[in-house]
Amino acid sequence: RHVAASWAASPLRAKHGRMNDYINSYEGPRGNRVHYLAGDVFEPATYDHLRRVVVTRDGPMNLVFSDGCHEGRALSAEINGLLSQGIISAKRGEDFVMLWDDCDRDVRQVVISTILPQLRAEFAGRATCSGMLVMPGWIG
Repeated sequence: RHVAASWAASPLRAKHGRMNDYINSYEGPRGNRVHYLAGDVFEPATYDHLRRVVVTRDGPMNLVFSDGCHEGRALSAEINGLLSQGIISAKRGEDFVMLWDDCDRDVRQVVISTILPQLRAEFAGRATCSGMLVMPGWIG
């Protein structure tokens, strides 16, 4: 693991005791790389750093695990930032997966009614699918 970028925490995250927002990178087998972002979905700088650090080096992300804020409005802000900055985009010949943790209450409604249609539009002309996995309790 290495810190790929670090910058002053957004006001929202600073209010919760965070000193920095950051991107950590992990090298994996067969040239795969995983990036972990701790940032504010409502802050444009989050997406600027992600684009500069990740997309410039590796191209658009093809796997996103979203586990933040747990509010519909946060997920809407996140998908808009990811799409508008080209962090996720339809790249010919490459698959794309996005997963959300704790997808209940208004989060589920936003994913189904807003985010999935946005992703289907981005990936127009390609086969897409969506589904839900229910895992009761803490799985790990």
